[in-house]
Amino acid sequence: MEHLCRGYVEILTGDDNASDRFWRIEERIKADKKSAGVQCEMKRSNMIFIIVELIGDNVITEDDLQGFSDELRETIHMYLGRRME
Repeated sequence: MEHLCRGYVEILTGDDNASDRFWRIEERIKADKKSAGVQCEMKRSNMIFIIVELIGDNVITEDDLQGFSDELRETIHMYLGRRME
């Protein structure tokens, strides 16, 4: 969230006119609300996809998956296109 806030500040303190900044921040917030790092509906059926998206958005790392089952970690690695170490 801190990263998002810094991005918003950068947009809001830009040199272009106020209406352009307003519409740019409105579009950015609208898009960011859909990010799993901001909000997500937790269901077992979409857990893998949420974890992959969180890793892709740099909200969590693969190291954060320590303690999860090998099967889950292997599935995540498969979706990320990586091999288990």
